[in-house]
Amino acid sequence: MRRWLFCAFLLALLVTVVPLTTTAQSQSTSDADEARGVVAALNEWRIGLGLAPLRPNPILEKMALDQARYILEQPQIPSGAAIHTGRNGEDPRTRALYPQYDWPVYGQTEQLVLSEIAAARPNVQGAINFWRGSDIHNRTVTNGWYREVGAAVLPYRLGFVYLIVLGSEPNVLPALADPRGDTLYLSNETYPRGRGDWIRNADQVRVFDGLGRPLSDWQPWAATLPLPDTSGDSLFVVYQAGTAEAVTEVSLRPADVLLPQYADAWGGAIVVSAPTNTPTPRPASSGGTTLATNTPAPNPTSAVAVNTAAPRATSVPTATTSSGSSASSAPAGPSVTLAYTASTLTLSADRAGINLGGLVLTNGTTSIRVASLQAQFIRGTIQSFGSRDCLFITIDRSITTPTTSCGFTSTTFFESSRAIWRNDFRVERDGQTVASCSASAGRCVVPMG
Repeated sequence: MRRWLFCAFLLALLVTVVPLTTTAQSQSTSDADEARGVVAALNEWRIGLGLAPLRPNPILEKMALDQARYILEQPQIPSGAAIHTGRNGEDPRTRALYPQYDWPVYGQTEQLVLSEIAAARPNVQGAINFWRGSDIHNRTVTNGWYREVGAAVLPYRLGFVYLIVLGSEPNVLPALADPRGDTLYLSNETYPRGRGDWIRNADQVRVFDGLGRPLSDWQPWAATLPLPDTSGDSLFVVYQAGTAEAVTEVSLRPADVLLPQYADAWGGAIVVSAPTNTPTPRPASSGGTTLATNTPAPNPTSAVAVNTAAPRATSVPTATTSSGSSASSAPAGPSVTLAYTASTLTLSADRAGINLGGLVLTNGTTSIRVASLQAQFIRGTIQSFGSRDCLFITIDRSITTPTTSCGFTSTTFFESSRAIWRNDFRVERDGQTVASCSASAGRCVVPMG
């Protein structure tokens, strides 16, 4: 009897401690099918509650994979909140601001929309059951603020470690097409905090095909719309709230639909929406509007993708200062670089965190407010620009790639009459001239200190 009790005690201890006996391969590579499956199950859960499904994001997926790998480096899987503690003792929100992730915030670092859930279970259904039964996990999954997701699923002796990071970023409103159900699921910005000029509470939407041809007129926003008939592998959704717009590209490939009923189509690599250096133009707008935003072409990646965007250029161009003298080097403090050709202008910054909101480019008669440019595909915001971000303006729809190397780019199309950089112009910041730029120079450094 005592021997039986002792064996039972040992068995219970083993189940509680969950020792790790994983191989190096299992610790480094996420299980693609399990990752798709858990995101699909989360989406089914949310759709059943009238919430928008989640779209995979490569930065969140890298966060999830890095933390899952760290967990499996431990002698045993941590329990409770400790499973979310990183290798430096940080929590997920602190980790999200690390340079390798640089997750966008809503105006300030305190306004960061991100959370993490985890479970060590035999399969997807076991993880879902655990999260449904836990109040804090249930409330996280069913929080309407979240629109994007990163999933990492690593095997261990008793099943899998499921690590999920949920988040949202300004001016990114995903959508999900369900071709078999003829349904288009839309999202919206419902985060009520922070200050900035990003789109909030979109009330109008319009759908375009993959070539930018309209498939619908402007119509009231709704959580779901009938999926328009179209050929091709993608379509565009344009969200509008007043003068603010956000654009998203939506895959129509069954292999990219993360809903349980599409599991039979998941044989290939999933397409994760991520900024690239070869973006496609957003649909041409009607009604005379001059703003059109490129939607980056998704990259086929594994279920846990790592952003591979090229680093921004580090060379410092020659500029003309506000006094009219030529500057042979960049300003000592933070600066913004304008690089321009006859058809394009690219704006980049020498460091992260610069506020571009007060910048205006003007020739005295025509002005370009930087705050009015499209910015939904950069990692930062206009108020807190990312070090690898670029704002790209073009008057030629055949040119959608910046002349300089950028990590994350948002594009605005202008009519040729607004290309003020073709002649000398000046840059004002909060009403004060901070740089005078020569058209012939092709580059201008603007001090932001």
